[in-house]
Amino acid sequence: MEKHIQTTIGAVMVALLMWVGYSISEMSKSVARLEVQVDNLQQEVKRLQGDRYTKADSARDLGAVYKTLEDHTERLRSLEQRAVGVAGP
Repeated sequence: MEKHIQTTIGAVMVALLMWVGYSISEMSKSVARLEVQVDNLQQEVKRLQGDRYTKADSARDLGAVYKTLEDHTERLRSLEQRAVGVAGP
């Protein structure tokens, strides 16, 4: 009877060790898949950061808008002065 119990305990231990080994193997595969996904996400973030609209881009564009506005303001003043000169006293 004792020998059967030892055999049963041995079989349970072997089954438990096999299950642990299988579980570790599956977790290793899952970790590998996650590492690949994280790497892909990091590459995507780097790519997107290269295409972003920065503060410097905004300042450059706004400077161009202000320059155009100044030019229009100056042209309008010139036209107003000519109009006043033509319609003068």
